[in-house]
Amino acid sequence: MNSLMKISVKLSFPLGALFYTDIVDFTCQSFWRMVKKLNCVNIDQKCVDCPLKDACQYYRLTGENFTYYPAIIFKKSLFEQSLFRDNESYTFDIYFIGHSSTYSSYVDVFFQDYNDFLLGNHPYQIRSFIKENVMNEMIDAGTIVIKTIVEGDDFKNVYNKMVDYYNHHYDCDYHFIKDVEVISIRQMRLDIVKMPTRRIKPVGYTYSVIMNDVIDSNFLLTGIGQYNYLGGGRVEIRDQTSL
Repeated sequence: MNSLMKISVKLSFPLGALFYTDIVDFTCQSFWRMVKKLNCVNIDQKCVDCPLKDACQYYRLTGENFTYYPAIIFKKSLFEQSLFRDNESYTFDIYFIGHSSTYSSYVDVFFQDYNDFLLGNHPYQIRSFIKENVMNEMIDAGTIVIKTIVEGDDFKNVYNKMVDYYNHHYDCDYHFIKDVEVISIRQMRLDIVKMPTRRIKPVGYTYSVIMNDVIDSNFLLTGIGQYNYLGGGRVEIRDQTSL
């Protein structure tokens, strides 16, 4: 199944708020700490060495402790708002890949119970909480611009490795691509991100490619590659056509 569940959570800050770190990074890290706390029964051992890891929801949903492709993605822009005036709002868009949507209640628990209606010590109110399934379409892509980094300079390899993991681990049936030509490339790095059980040092590339193939429209929302949960792999398609 090519099922992508989207949850949009709109919060307002009645007293305003100021975040000194990226609001999406902060919230995503807090969310994963909650998932770990609810699942981990072997807190003194590293995930990679834990004999219970294969049965652990945290390990599976994080793409094997952020080694591969997490099943839950908080959408992130290049520049997120940090200062909110009284009653100003922010909407989190959260995506669940494939059958990981069965764990969507984690988002309910996180925003409605776990935080005690505080985000970074700032009181918030939930203005709306919307769950929807997103339709997937095949798109004749033409030229693609990868605006935020992916982990390799071979777009076909980056894309197909992600598709293979999603199909195998999250019960999806996404399309592999065959014919891609890279036309420009630049190496970049992002700041280190500290997840509950791993420090990630994103180093990769942005570039443009010519596609002689189709891609799945879901990835225009989630991003592509191993860093899509950190805001990586965001793509812009020129002259796209739905098939």
